[in-house]
Amino acid sequence: MIQDEELWLSALRERNNVVHSYNRNVATEIVLLAKGQFYQMFCDLKKEVDGHWV
Repeated sequence: MIQDEELWLSALRERNNVVHSYNRNVATEIVLLAKGQFYQMFCDLKKEVDGHWV
C-alpha cells in the first residue's frame, strides 16, 4: 500500500516532533510540510485503498 517508505517515515517523525513542540516556528514548518508533501501522500494512500483493498 505504501509507495514511498521514506516519506511515510518522515511524516511519522514530524508528527512526533509536533506533539512535543511548543515553538511556533517549528510548528509552522511542520504545517507547511504537511500541506506540501504529506497531504498528497495520504491522498495516494486513499486511492490505493479504494482501488485495491475496499
